[in-house]
Amino acid sequence: EEPIEIEMLGVEVRGIDKKELVFVEDGNSNEVIVLSLDGDVVKHIPVGDEPHDIAVSPDHTYVATANAVGNSVSLISVQSLEVMGTYPSGRGGHGVAFSPNGKFVFVANAEENTLSVFDTSDMSLRNKISVDEYPEYVGVTKDGSKVFTTNLGDSGSLTVLENLGLDSRVIR
Repeated sequence: EEPIEIEMLGVEVRGIDKKELVFVEDGNSNEVIVLSLDGDVVKHIPVGDEPHDIAVSPDHTYVATANAVGNSVSLISVQSLEVMGTYPSGRGGHGVAFSPNGKFVFVANAEENTLSVFDTSDMSLRNKISVDEYPEYVGVTKDGSKVFTTNLGDSGSLTVLENLGLDSRVIR
């Protein structure tokens, strides 16, 4: 019998009762697994289909997953360990990142070559920006002035956006 290959990505945050928790996205089971630092499973949280990336808000109150097959982003409360909602983002949500001020969530939509911008106050999709082919991951500079997507299409490029929140725009 061949071993099962599992690809997981996790982030560590301070959570319930001030314990440190690790949130791991598991694309095979469509869930986020919450672990204590000693490896005990605290909870399994169902999210959208095939979570591909995970990010924590700057104030450590939320965790977001980009769901590749679900074409969505899920927002999880760190305090309650419950999904606050799952929101349509675009085809093939791969990368996800919060702005440093926590006001925006960015999702790279690999199958439609766009970057979705969500307003975290109500998780409304406020903008969808065209980027290069097959954006995989999203990064935001520490000062929040720039947003980047790594693009795995033929060009193997990097898209640089000026972070103006809802009015973000490609500059390179």
